[in-house]
Amino acid sequence: MSVYLGFPSHPNRDLPSFYASNHFKGFPEYLTDYKKAYITVSNPLFDHTLPFVQKFFGDDWITTAGTEMIEGESDSLGMDEVIKFLKKMPSNTSPNDTSWFLMYNTTAMHIPFFGYPDNFADKPQDPMQRYRNALRYTDKQFGRLLAELKTRDDYKNTVIIILGDHDTPVDSVDYAYPQPLGVSAAQIFMGIFSPDSSLFNGLEIREDVASQLDIAPTILDLAQVRSPNHFWGYDLLKDKRPAEQPTLFFSQNAYLLGFRDSILTGGLTNSQVYKGINGTWSLAGDELSQTYRQNAIGASEVLRALLRNDKMTGDK
Repeated sequence: MSVYLGFPSHPNRDLPSFYASNHFKGFPEYLTDYKKAYITVSNPLFDHTLPFVQKFFGDDWITTAGTEMIEGESDSLGMDEVIKFLKKMPSNTSPNDTSWFLMYNTTAMHIPFFGYPDNFADKPQDPMQRYRNALRYTDKQFGRLLAELKTRDDYKNTVIIILGDHDTPVDSVDYAYPQPLGVSAAQIFMGIFSPDSSLFNGLEIREDVASQLDIAPTILDLAQVRSPNHFWGYDLLKDKRPAEQPTLFFSQNAYLLGFRDSILTGGLTNSQVYKGINGTWSLAGDELSQTYRQNAIGASEVLRALLRNDKMTGDK
């Protein structure tokens, strides 16, 4: 939801259904001159994502759910479909060609990290080792995608964005953060790659925190879409978040505010707030930290009021 709609995620899992009957626009809808397609290895009914898929991609989507013939082969079968769709995409090598956008969901890196074939690597009891094996398998499948992209005439015009799913504890170190942080203290990594090195000219190492909210603004700027929109984030390749303006992350049991070189976090229903740099956390009681906490809680309460079930079902 944060990636597509550009505002913080919310514990209410019916939000996609709410979205489908209202006027929020996801970033794929702004790509009006693009050929678009979506491939997933999971059932789009899971987490109520089907309204998103239908709204954004029409009939140009496919799921491999239910077709897995060999245990752990979901991502391989999914990549087969990605490559098939890629062959149907326009070349985008001249001003008159249509551009294309292709989105693909994987599964091997999802907890509990058993989603790779038995003949690829062992599946030991240690979840961290399974995590590494799943990462290697995912990397192998993306290698197939890169090989296919390199055969295309428009390869040098292509941008690839890799985004992690929700944060997931994979080792005991992830539980070392003070409660009630839970898994919300983990990091989600994003990568932006392109053969067109000019996109990265002038970029510098930054300490501000990027989030899923920044994906849509970044894509829209790359696509040169200038329509007014409601997205909260920043273009990661152009904009620099002001130090005094934090990024907001919402989950079911915690919020996380990232700004510059520290992270402020605490529960929505209690007064505990922790502040840390480089993974060292301590209880924070300073006025600025408490102010950020109250602002985040206020924003969350507004979202809860706007997106509660009775409004989505039409009861009130």
